[in-house]
Parts: sequence; structure tokens; C-alpha cells
Amino acid sequence: MRIPFNLYDFLGYTVPGLILIIILAILINPTLLSNLPNELKDEDSELAQFLRPTVTQGILYVIVCYFVGFATHGLIHWLFGKLVKIFQSLKRFHAHYGAFEKALFDCKYRDDSGDFDPYTDEFVKNFKVKIDDVFGIKVETIREEAERAKNDVKYTEIFDLCRTTVLKQSPDVYSRGFTLLAQYNSAKLIGSIFFLAAAGFLVRIFVPLQYLQWIPIPIWILVLVLLWTKREAREEGNQNAKKRSLFGIFYWFITGGLGFIALLKEGVNVLFVCYWVSAVLCPIFFHLYHISLKYYRNTILYGFYEYAVAREKSEEPRNNKN
Repeated sequence: MRIPFNLYDFLGYTVPGLILIIILAILINPTLLSNLPNELKDEDSELAQFLRPTVTQGILYVIVCYFVGFATHGLIHWLFGKLVKIFQSLKRFHAHYGAFEKALFDCKYRDDSGDFDPYTDEFVKNFKVKIDDVFGIKVETIREEAERAKNDVKYTEIFDLCRTTVLKQSPDVYSRGFTLLAQYNSAKLIGSIFFLAAAGFLVRIFVPLQYLQWIPIPIWILVLVLLWTKREAREEGNQNAKKRSLFGIFYWFITGGLGFIALLKEGVNVLFVCYWVSAVLCPIFFHLYHISLKYYRNTILYGFYEYAVAREKSEEPRNNKN
């Protein structure tokens, strides 16, 4: 089956790419926003000509924004995967480690995030049976193998099989799921961009411009630390998943404290306002990401279950004839 062009998917990369370009422009030249009205009045200025492009230039701008967003998505996906291995509580925000499926099939791994509220114990029990009927996979056996292997890849494979089945057998359902997939990827990307933007604006406020050339050094140190902790994370088992994460409280505490210090140092200026806008929008988009991810999972799992039930009913007349 061929998935048609999806506007959510296209804008999901183009809009974040545009946001990132604007943020980088402000970081490089903080006076850009304050000088914007005067620059637009002067039709001969470079900024005015840039913001009033021809049709060809406009198409080029859109393509550049799309590829910037696409490349940034790859970077964020890699970085997010590393952070998830370090901070186990972030696993529920990541769809590639099977943490959700593992907790769905075994309630002792569930937390209080509300991700599992739509699923009753009866549904989960019947869902395991349908997986066995369609794929010949026994969830209880998978659970034992995953425990011994100290990873949840087996559970991820089950979800991928369900998604492939919905794609082939229920294209209308998968079309909605694909839209939700594009939305949650876009929300995660924008939220990550605003998080990095808040850090960038803080650096711009506290670090003198002549010292910014040394910024790549701590970035490479961070990359090396993430690569090293990947090996360490493999050796650690899952911690108690029922403990509620305090990340949100720490986020606002640190954000507010650093914002107050920035206010005392610089006062209310463009960088300070951009910092707070980024810091506030970051958790909002991550919340939207979490909601879209939950709806996407529900769409795939319910779609597969509906197909499995219909498949079983269609096979009953054949069995009766035989």
C-alpha cells in the first residue's frame, strides 16, 4: 500500500525547520527583532528583500526549512535515545524501547502516567490471545525471554507487527494513525528545539560573545559522555517504574532560578524574553507529544484488535462447513 502525501508530515518538518532558523538568527543577532520594523520600512535593506521573496525564492525557502527540520529530527532522535538510556523515567516518552508494551502486558511495570487507562484487564487478556492467533507469538514466552535479555526489543517487535497488519488490512485506520505519528514527531521536534533554544539563550546572556568560540568543546564532551553512558546503561536493569518522575518540578525550579539570575544580570531584553518563551513552550509541546503518542498507540492497537476479531469471525463459517 502506498501512503499518500500527508500535509501534517510535510509541515511537521518545515515548521520546526523555520522555527530553528529564526532562533539561530536571533542568537547570532539579538537586535534583529528590535530592528525588524525599521528594516521592513526600508525596501532596499537586505532583510526586507529576504522577507519579501519571489515565488522561486519562496519555494527554495520552504525546501531549505524542510531539510533543516528533517536533519534536526535525526539529531534529536539520536540525542533523545541516549537520554532515555540514562534517565529511565523518560522511557514512557520514547516509542522505540518497548517500555509501554512491556507494562501493558504486565501491570507490575506500570506507572501513574495514565497511558494505560484506556485498556482494561479483560482487553489485555484478549489482546494476548489475538497476538497468538495472528502471529503465533505467546506473550508469556516473550516476557521470559525479555527478562533474561534485559531489554524490551521483543515487545517492540509485537507493536511493529501490529502496525504492519493495520497498514495492510485497515488502510483507513492507519491513515489516521499516520497523521498522529506525524503530529507526535513534530511536537517532539519542536519541544526539543525550544528546550535547546532556552539553553542557547541562557548561554548568550551569560557568556560574552568573544568566548562563544569555545562552545563546541563542551558539546563534544557531552557527546562523549553520552556514548560512554550508553555502555553503562546496558548493564543496569529497569528501576522501579512506578516512581513518579520529578523531572517537571526540577525543570521549572531550574528554569525559574536561571531566569531570575538572567533578569538581574541583563534586565528585560530580547534574549530574556526569548528565553522565557522557549522555556514555557518546551513543556507545552512535550505534553502535546505525549498525548499524540498515546493516541497513536491506541489507534494501532485497537485497529489490530478489530482486524483480529473480524478475522476470527470470518473463519468461523469455514470451520463449520468443514
